[in-house]
Amino acid sequence: AEPHTEPTNPPNQRNKRREQYLNQSKGSDRRNSSGQPAASKHHPRGDWQQKQEQQRLQIDKQKRHQEALDLSQQLRQLSSQKRLKECIDLYHSPSHDELRDAHHGSIVVDCCARCGDVDEAEKIVHEMLQSGKSKKKETCQYFWEEYKQFSYKQVPIQAWTALLKGYVHSGMMAKAD
Repeated sequence: AEPHTEPTNPPNQRNKRREQYLNQSKGSDRRNSSGQPAASKHHPRGDWQQKQEQQRLQIDKQKRHQEALDLSQQLRQLSSQKRLKECIDLYHSPSHDELRDAHHGSIVVDCCARCGDVDEAEKIVHEMLQSGKSKKKETCQYFWEEYKQFSYKQVPIQAWTALLKGYVHSGMMAKAD
């Protein structure tokens, strides 16, 4: 019996395979449209960059969430101390434009009600209603009647309750009714 031998490739076929292998390895040196190394099955740099971006976005989201919680706490503290001007200034601060939401508005409306400034409370609720970009109706007796009913969802029940409390404490029973 003849000894078993491996079939040999002609030299030019071996060179072609070697060249193909080297070209695949060099594939990771290619750049995408943003100048970053392109991802390939041999070099998952694109996946790594995508994970890094997701982690960065998650950290940013957590940071914004903590900043929103801090703003809520500061507003609550000012409200409990009846420091209306400081509460309103903090709420309207340009540095809080990205954080400000209806929850923070509710705290400020509560502060206005505690301090007896119903006009300012109405302004804050009016701002919250406008943030819903609802269309106004024609002239009405009360400011909130200017908005269609679906826009009431823009203002949390806590803000409406605080506004009613402000009306009652200020003796404006007709508006509270």
